Amino acid sequence: MGSSWWWARPARRPSSAAATNSPRTTATGSLALRLDAYGTGAHSSVPGGGGNAILGAHAAAKAVVDALTETVDVRYVGPRRRAVNVGVVRGGIAQPVVPQRCTVWLDVRYFVGETAGGLMQRVDAACRQAVAEMPGVRVEASQQRLDYEGRPYERGTWGDFIHVERGMKAFATDPASSVVRVFREAVKAEGGDDAIDMMRGWGDVEFVATDHSVPTIYYGPGTVAAAHTADEYIELDRYHTGVAVYERAIRAFLAAAQP
Repeated sequence: MGSSWWWARPARRPSSAAATNSPRTTATGSLALRLDAYGTGAHSSVPGGGGNAILGAHAAAKAVVDALTETVDVRYVGPRRRAVNVGVVRGGIAQPVVPQRCTVWLDVRYFVGETAGGLMQRVDAACRQAVAEMPGVRVEASQQRLDYEGRPYERGTWGDFIHVERGMKAFATDPASSVVRVFREAVKAEGGDDAIDMMRGWGDVEFVATDHSVPTIYYGPGTVAAAHTADEYIELDRYHTGVAVYERAIRAFLAAAQP
């Protein structure tokens, strides 16, 4: 979850959050996926001894990536390819020991119209099939999010509520809504590309869009490709353009609100 700009006006407030240089009217949700593979411990010198949990976890994770990396027709923006990332793998204790446990954490992006529950059903099926012919190995799928130091958010915490209990949901805003129209006009007036697209990421402005049914977009300087990297940056020219676009949009909404 990243920081975001957002702005809104009273009475059915449209809102906008930063992370892109042209209006994004739809955004992905994020499924925080955990796979636990269980094997049968044995000494590594015995050929075929035990059930290797690391190999089981690898097979299951690859099956999930293969099954869910697909192109989906997304409302308002058309076909988009799903992103599935294997983020963390932990398992084993030493080279001479067949590992009994391995855990993999993945981030699965999903689109408006899909649900975390529906994706979990597909994940379960992919995992069962992946280890069906691996004796002594089983895989369990659940939802859990790690923080940026690799620690799981505990049940009952705000982090677990956002990422798992409530979930980080996808949304889509009708391109005919006023917030889209005003920002497209402002972007174009500042010499930018006013074509609408999808935000490949998530920000807390989704609460406004989903929980309160407020027409919402993402807009701001920067690129998602640079987010969550060691060298995250923003180009100053785009920053100043973003400020100018917000100024135009705010003035337009204030003018429309005058009696």
